[in-house]
Amino acid sequence: MSRKRAFAVDAAEEFLRKQIAAGVYGAHSMLPTLGALSQRAGVSSQTMRKAAQRICKEGLLRSVPGHGLFCTGQASPGTASPKVDGADEQLKRRVSAWQRTAKRIAEDILTGAYVPHQQMPLLKELGYQYDVSFRTLRKALHKLVDDGLLVSAGRGFKVAPMRRSTAGMRVVLVGAWNKKYNFLVLGMHDEPFLRILEEECGHANLALDLIAVRIVSQGVELLELPSKQPCALPVGEEIIGYLFLANDTYIPGGDVLHLLAAAGKPVAVLDEIGMYDGGVSHFHNRFIRFFQMTQSSIPAREVARYLLTLGHRRIAYISPFHGALWSRRRLEGLRDVYNAAGTPDGVSAHAIDYPLLARGKKRSKIETFLEGYKRWKRTAPSSFVWEMEPFINAAEKHAVGWGELRYSLRPVFDTVLADTALTSWVTVTDFVAMLAREYLQEKHIGVPQRISLVSFDDSARALKQRITSYNFNIPAAARALLRFITSPRDELRRNPLHLVTIDGMLIRRASSGAAPVRSRG
Repeated sequence: MSRKRAFAVDAAEEFLRKQIAAGVYGAHSMLPTLGALSQRAGVSSQTMRKAAQRICKEGLLRSVPGHGLFCTGQASPGTASPKVDGADEQLKRRVSAWQRTAKRIAEDILTGAYVPHQQMPLLKELGYQYDVSFRTLRKALHKLVDDGLLVSAGRGFKVAPMRRSTAGMRVVLVGAWNKKYNFLVLGMHDEPFLRILEEECGHANLALDLIAVRIVSQGVELLELPSKQPCALPVGEEIIGYLFLANDTYIPGGDVLHLLAAAGKPVAVLDEIGMYDGGVSHFHNRFIRFFQMTQSSIPAREVARYLLTLGHRRIAYISPFHGALWSRRRLEGLRDVYNAAGTPDGVSAHAIDYPLLARGKKRSKIETFLEGYKRWKRTAPSSFVWEMEPFINAAEKHAVGWGELRYSLRPVFDTVLADTALTSWVTVTDFVAMLAREYLQEKHIGVPQRISLVSFDDSARALKQRITSYNFNIPAAARALLRFITSPRDELRRNPLHLVTIDGMLIRRASSGAAPVRSRG
């Protein structure tokens, strides 16, 4: 081995040891893939694999073929490579290496790591990434070709399109009705989701119909968009399945899902708010699958591990929306990782429920202005109203959302700043991160020199302000839901679980950095 390569392996080994020593990976926890670890350490996958093999020989890590690396939670210097426990041995005997590899690649395809029509990496690179031999990898890839997930492309492979021969077929997207805009209720994640969904339906030669749900005295009523005409749920042979945006607490989700399930077609639910926390098993239709992104604790766990690698032993979690399940799950994920790292007091929670905050005089002034505008609107010429409406809507959103939240969060920021041991602020959304950054700039607090700032959503605001933020991988969610609708039996055979979590990624930007030396324990 050349001196340069040996130095790279030493650096990768030191990186792994620091992460283990910092408690980033608790006892028996699974490490990220070799590819992900190599990217974080700035080395090749092969270099990271050699470094991991060294540490495995000491007992700090153990490698389970086909599954990855696991932290043992103890060191055994000078001992041989640790034995795989009985459960792992049974698993190893029951499932061959190529089958496990095929399952891992299939999961990566279904969660958006590889997208339809994409050329797969070179076989050598895939072998390093999944830590398998060339022969095992080839057999796994050919199995995925037989399953319809991959297609041969010259000397390599491509991800197969969603489905062939779908001409004339339709997918129905169901969501809560937004009366003001005569459209579906769309949150921050739903608008890009809808754009990607339309694009993927176009690739798959599928038509996309929109159906809105509104509450009436008899229960719920369906409206065809954009006509707003009441309608029955489309159930013809050309309908291959339904997608449901579960993002509005005012809509009785159980009633809607019973209605969709009764049609006897596949149903994919994007549950953004925890409407079906834990999933629902059948609803008299086994072809139902729930997909979650924002309400999982997994994103917060990744944020916590990242901050621990930077030396942040005490962090603050700031949320004015703690009445929502996704806010509570993020706090839970942060605390789980810090507890496993041996710092049970590492997360200082400053979480409140925004709707319960005192409105104050500022709110009264906004409401007075809006009431005056409504009175003027009744008598003003329609052409003037048409020109003014977009500006008033934008002003209302800015004043009520940005201005009022800034006013209400200021005492929270004061409290957090007073605790000088807190070296990183984790805000529940990018919107709150903008307010936090504005506050810190006003106080002449350096970001990230004094305080690191990390958030969730990876919105355009975070991109422009260079704020480290968790991206929920909306394209992967859209493709995963649509793939289930087009091939439900194949998807349930590959993964029988009714609740699927879409993996995202943490986008690292200039707002986060190493903890100040004086603040480290």
